[in-house]
Amino acid sequence: MTRPRPFRLLEQLHASRTAVLSYAAIALVVAQFEAVALILVVPTAQAVSAGSTVIEAAVGPFDLSLDVTRAMWLSFGCLVLAFVGNLFGSALRARYVASWERHLRDDLLAEFLAADWEVQRASRTGRLHTLSMQTTRASQALSASIVALRSMGSIAVFLAAALVVDWRAALGIAVVGAGLFALLRPANRRIKGLAKKTSITTIAYGEDLNEFAGQAREVRIFQAWPAIEGRLGVLSAEAESYKRRAGFLMQALQPAYQYVGLALVMGMLALAAQADGLDLTALGVTAVLLIRSLNYGQQLQLAVQQISDATPFVEQIQVERDRWAAATAAAGTTDIDAVDEIAFRRVGFAYDDDGTPALSEVDLTLRHGRVYGIVGPSGSGKSTLVSLLLRLRAPSLGRIEVNGVPAEDVSLVSWYRHVTFVPQEPSLFHGTVADNIAYLDPAVDRAAVERAAAAAGIDDVIRALPQGYDTPVGRASRDLSGGQVQRIGIARALARGAQVLVLDEPTSALDVHAEAVIAETLGALSGSVLVVVVAHRLSTLGICDELVVLEDGRVTAHGTPAEVLAANDFFRRAMELGSLDITR
Repeated sequence: MTRPRPFRLLEQLHASRTAVLSYAAIALVVAQFEAVALILVVPTAQAVSAGSTVIEAAVGPFDLSLDVTRAMWLSFGCLVLAFVGNLFGSALRARYVASWERHLRDDLLAEFLAADWEVQRASRTGRLHTLSMQTTRASQALSASIVALRSMGSIAVFLAAALVVDWRAALGIAVVGAGLFALLRPANRRIKGLAKKTSITTIAYGEDLNEFAGQAREVRIFQAWPAIEGRLGVLSAEAESYKRRAGFLMQALQPAYQYVGLALVMGMLALAAQADGLDLTALGVTAVLLIRSLNYGQQLQLAVQQISDATPFVEQIQVERDRWAAATAAAGTTDIDAVDEIAFRRVGFAYDDDGTPALSEVDLTLRHGRVYGIVGPSGSGKSTLVSLLLRLRAPSLGRIEVNGVPAEDVSLVSWYRHVTFVPQEPSLFHGTVADNIAYLDPAVDRAAVERAAAAAGIDDVIRALPQGYDTPVGRASRDLSGGQVQRIGIARALARGAQVLVLDEPTSALDVHAEAVIAETLGALSGSVLVVVVAHRLSTLGICDELVVLEDGRVTAHGTPAEVLAANDFFRRAMELGSLDITR
């Protein structure tokens, strides 16, 4: 079992070390300008209060002799340079973090799409969407880590300045700051624990909300909304409780450094009042540097809290990324120009190692230009056969070949250029009718869309819509019936010009007239493409050149409809009863 790697901020920072080091360098320069400005403030104030126009003071080992006006302009200039440098650094950080978040979101989507179909199918509805929304938390954690680096660098600059002025005061600042940080560690751990609970609850809420939103019809019919409101209400209340407690701790801890700094300044003033011979200039400079240092300490503490708050959300993303990456779908490198035949060579498939095989020793060759009907009782393996043909799953035993080449050696891009699918209930996304037929494929132009719609018997219906092919539709479109949506699904398959069409009962939602149109369309394809139809209605079989009967996961008959009728008991009974929906 692959162990998920945790989210490591240092790894992310190292990966973009050029941008981070540039930001850190700017932050250090800004801190030095600030330090110079602060060091000049106290002796300038002393000179002004004494009515002097010249600063004559000793600051640590340095003797200052400077015109007051020049000192003010120098201090002001340093502050302006610090402000400009801070703006530039903030712009650099914002650009880097926003770019990183975008790439994380793109990678999350790419890894999900590249994962094996089984893993995608097993993911809860809305999981990808919920995690994608959490990338903002990831960028907040990264941004906070950069701020933490800046704060530590600035504190180091101010401590160095204080060390030059008075090493004893600098040592006191360092000891107090480190001690305060250590004292706050238990609270930080508590914040991190609450943040983890918040992340788990928030993601669960999002997944439940997405699932039930997609089942609006069932929710209404089964009168389930009170229970759903209650279930989501419990999760919402839990998330609120965790977030409230974490927020209280964060807000309570933020001013700690400021209060401690003020207390230290008062202590220094008390010491100055009791002692003789203290250098008040050095004392004042040290106090100013102390306050500014502790301000950066407060920023550091806040950054640490933000990292603790965001990290559990990011770790959830990382766990899923690892799972998806470990299940990347096998994709060959061979391209094919045409599909002459697809052969199942003693293919077997089981959904789990200990389960009964869904398919066993299937030997079957499907040839170009023929229309095949797949029939059999419920649970006979029809859907499994289709999923293997579409390469949504891989055989547990045996192999599938296309033109004599193992299917797993063929690239998925090439495979799906030639093999397409019409589900029993096609889905529409929010876009125009033309967009839905082309299905975001830029190679399918408007002419191909209209030809496919005409072939599927839906062209007249589309042209009668308010905006024709440019009419907006979606999953819950009120402009189209179920049968019309199904014909759009068939047009979608035909528009790509694929050589293999796999259809799961394409006429199940159609009336007699529409069914005749589709049957005529599919019949016209005979001789030009390979068509595989999973049939649930006897009327569908009229277009089939050959039938394949599956029973208990095995092919029990294969041949023309007349040959299968003569050889297979299941199909003979189905014909007698007038329905394929029978048990053995």
